[in-house]
Amino acid sequence: MSKYYIGIDPGINGGLCCLDQSGNIRDLEVMPTMKIGTRNKIDPSGLSKWLKAWMTEEEIRMVAIERQTPMHKQGLTSTFTIGIGFGMIEGIVATLELPYEIIVPNMWQRTMFAGMPKQTTKAMSKSAAQRLFPKESFLKTKRCTVMHDGLTDAALIAEYIRRKIK
Repeated sequence: MSKYYIGIDPGINGGLCCLDQSGNIRDLEVMPTMKIGTRNKIDPSGLSKWLKAWMTEEEIRMVAIERQTPMHKQGLTSTFTIGIGFGMIEGIVATLELPYEIIVPNMWQRTMFAGMPKQTTKAMSKSAAQRLFPKESFLKTKRCTVMHDGLTDAALIAEYIRRKIK
């Protein structure tokens, strides 16, 4: 029986990644969203369905969710929105009774960016993901030409938790 490791980069521009126990990407998805009024919000039903699909396949060993915190000089509305999205994701994972861990960004970044030249976090995420998963494009859609950092972060978070548990 295979065991899967799930990495979640929260937020409407986040991503979801499922790795098998050998470290191969089994699925890579942008965070499911839905339009409410004029704004996009995380789609709780879409996230739940994605997680349940992997629960029926095999055993999910661990779900790693990146901790979301407000940034300096960020407005109250966006801070509140980030908190709601993060809480929703954690609530869905907990309701499905999946084992999970909240990962502080600098924890996984310190490990996954080790030995890399200093760049922006997004650039380092893209470089590290390409190095570890050279067959993946990390594009949001087939028409995109730029890698989606939510997908690269999700893959690196999943790989971080896989290494930590092994």
